Amino acid sequence: MNSKRDVIASRDGNSRAPRTRAFTLIELLVVIAIIAILAAILMPVLQSAKQRAWEIECVNNKRQIETAYFMYAQDNNNQLALNILNGYGLIAGWETNILDWTTGSYNTNVANITTGLLGDYTANENNCYLCPADIYVAPAQSGVGWNHRVRSVRLNGDLAHDPPESGWPAPFTNIWKMADIRNPAGMFTFLDSHPDTGGPGGSPSPYDGVFHIPPGNISIGGPSSWSDMPASYHNKRNCGFAFADGHAEMHRWQNGTTCWPVTYKGELSGITALPNASQDILWVYYREFNSGMGQ
Repeated sequence: MNSKRDVIASRDGNSRAPRTRAFTLIELLVVIAIIAILAAILMPVLQSAKQRAWEIECVNNKRQIETAYFMYAQDNNNQLALNILNGYGLIAGWETNILDWTTGSYNTNVANITTGLLGDYTANENNCYLCPADIYVAPAQSGVGWNHRVRSVRLNGDLAHDPPESGWPAPFTNIWKMADIRNPAGMFTFLDSHPDTGGPGGSPSPYDGVFHIPPGNISIGGPSSWSDMPASYHNKRNCGFAFADGHAEMHRWQNGTTCWPVTYKGELSGITALPNASQDILWVYYREFNSGMGQ
């Protein structure tokens, strides 16, 4: 004999399967609300983990390009790779491309990196020129399918900035030999530069490979200004740096005015910082000129 669990007899003598209880609307809404709460709790954690992974990758990229920079010097009688202003008819430098917000092929052409002086030392590892958090492309560039440009980093403008015969005067330090760097741990080589640095369409000041803050931009105790501006790709506050002793680090800016939003216009040169933001400019300035100050 079948149990009541197996068969339920209807009044007309036919048997039917037991009815399954469905969720009520209120129960469904409660479940959805719980899922939404959990998602709200987990999303910041996942985003933080993603940002941390990007920071680790960025620092590793800086170490890698710094290693290539060292290897070039070792193979060339301690001579640093030339850090030229691209497009002036000089010999090849550590890179050979400029960047802007147009759809010019030089923005994504890897050959403009591999044909530079460091190309042989970064072969098949071209991502070391790029910060993983640099996902900025202009609307026109996005429209042709780009999701990033080929380079984020620039090289300290006081390291082999143009050949000696070009006659650049002070304030350019023009350190040509690795051994001439007095305090390698206190002088940066590569950094991530703000993607808007330079003029629109590559003019008047394209995003080349040189990062520099002239002494005339510095006012001790007063407002100073950027000539070129560093990036703040990570958590909208941090920037990746490589140093001449081989270490790399993530530096956090002290003032929000340093973390300038990306406008895709390329018009950042000469931005004056507020007085309490000058500490960020001085931090970079002292580590560009290898002065030993502000360490």
